[in-house]
Amino acid sequence: MAARVRTIYVSNDNLLKLNGLQNGDDLSYMNSADVTATLLEADGVTEVTGETWPIVLAYEAASNGNYKATLTDVLVLTAKKKYFCNLVADGGAGLHADWTVPVRAQTRFE
Repeated sequence: MAARVRTIYVSNDNLLKLNGLQNGDDLSYMNSADVTATLLEADGVTEVTGETWPIVLAYEAASNGNYKATLTDVLVLTAKKKYFCNLVADGGAGLHADWTVPVRAQTRFE
């Protein structure tokens, strides 16, 4: 997952995806990992209100390690504000990954 800033739209449902999750040892796709996400305020600690965190990303059937979840429109977001999305993938012993991705909230007409 690249470290570029992602966009999340205020007052909209947003699709959160993790594509191509792979085992770092043999590069096989991980299709049965437990994948979760938590959206954090700019301080990197406080959870965004409007959701019970973490949310579960479901495996997309017949994909190569793709997972997705919906971030609902009830999240309390402020346009032009920075957030962080913390993703955790757990595929069992020795197969754990953790990413923190910067996110910027915006309205659809910006």
